[in-house]
Amino acid sequence: MKKRYVKLGALVLAALLLLVACRAAEPASAPVQEISGFDSPEEAVVVYLEGLRDSDFDRMLGAFALETFLEHFDLEMFLDRVGIYQLHFTPLPEVNEFVRAMNIEMRRSDIAGQIRRQRLALSHPERHEFVRGSSDFQSIVLEEDEAYDFIQEFSEILSAPEFHTLEIQGFLPLEWAAQSRSSRERHGEVTARTAAMYGADQMVSRIVVFTISGNYYILFLDLAEYSGRWYVDTLGGHARHLRNVPWDMHGIVVIHPEERAAFYDEIGELLVREW
Repeated sequence: MKKRYVKLGALVLAALLLLVACRAAEPASAPVQEISGFDSPEEAVVVYLEGLRDSDFDRMLGAFALETFLEHFDLEMFLDRVGIYQLHFTPLPEVNEFVRAMNIEMRRSDIAGQIRRQRLALSHPERHEFVRGSSDFQSIVLEEDEAYDFIQEFSEILSAPEFHTLEIQGFLPLEWAAQSRSSRERHGEVTARTAAMYGADQMVSRIVVFTISGNYYILFLDLAEYSGRWYVDTLGGHARHLRNVPWDMHGIVVIHPEERAAFYDEIGELLVREW
């Protein structure tokens, strides 16, 4: 009887090893990381800001197109238009599932970088050495024995904003930022060309006003539609050019306290509070 159990156990183990080997031989599939999009551009923006309010990184990331962006991205059209291939920033030709998975992770990393930099820009916009610079490789040089004080100050800056108090005040029409017909037309042409390269049905810009602890902020961002579903495409994006927002603020404009009354008077009747 004991020998029979030993043989049965050996057969089960062999079957399990065979199953694992067969699965290992199958090509790895890229992980699904995005949600199914939103009914409107405004809904995608609201979900992104609610994620910021709740310190929910996955929710913020979920407002963007990951797989959908890569499935529709026209690499040939993109390269014909820009004339340069940046190895570490442009999607790879998807020759197999392994490369596709790498492209998804690259897209995810790009979005995570946008979120990270915008979070820093909101943390303490006056401290430029922490939140702004000419490249992602900005370095902050420390003197000897300054590491502890640097970490403490940086930690205080990151903890300062009370993001849980974030409230969306409403959306501003594009005409507020692009007041001339020619600027609106140019903006439409640029977003249409980008939509073609990205394989989107259309792209639009949105301008949203929100408050954190009573302080006003404006966020410019671009959104893309794929098969009737909307996603955030870029923080800042083409929209920021309408008001010359510096790229390193990632679409954020800070309304300083002394400007608040004039700003509210300017936007009061324009602000769309329903979405």
